[in-house]
Amino acid sequence: MDIYANNRPFVAAGGLTVADAIDALQSADPDRLIVALRLDGAEVGQADLEDVLKLPLAEPGRLDVEYDSAGKLTAQALGEAALMLEPARDDYVAIATLLACGRTGEAMERLNDCFGLWNTVEQALRQSRAGGVDFDAPLAHAERPSACIERLGAVLRAIHEALGRRDFVEVADLVEADLLAVTDAWQAMLVAAQRRLLG
Repeated sequence: MDIYANNRPFVAAGGLTVADAIDALQSADPDRLIVALRLDGAEVGQADLEDVLKLPLAEPGRLDVEYDSAGKLTAQALGEAALMLEPARDDYVAIATLLACGRTGEAMERLNDCFGLWNTVEQALRQSRAGGVDFDAPLAHAERPSACIERLGAVLRAIHEALGRRDFVEVADLVEADLLAVTDAWQAMLVAAQRRLLG
């Protein structure tokens, strides 16, 4: 089987299967992240992946392997996560205003959307660990990722407790002040982690 890695011929010395070739390719550069496989021009989907990995290299055909830098992809994801937080600032003001006007239902809908956004951003950060982000390493001009995660958790718990007491004045204060401060810290941390990955 002819193997091409990012359109360049690749020889998997001593390998018997496609899986061996993929292992050899990744071992040559641990920062490589496989993003696509094509067998004889056809995209290999998740359902067929296991069967393709078992194919013997002695079998005729062409395997195209596309890869990218795990660090670069992680840095891109962190940058996107930082940008996702920007519109949340307007949401915090809107939530506080809605609560002050007694429009609790609308405020809760927007707050729920904010919780969903934070869940997405936090998952992006947690997944970045596989791409080389050290959660405990100090960052230039930003808090450590682990500290940001703890701080977010504390504010979200406080909001949930205030909601449980139906203390909407406290919820408004927490959202408009504390959650905004956490957003600032997270954006700074995400950008600093992105810069570190990009070198």
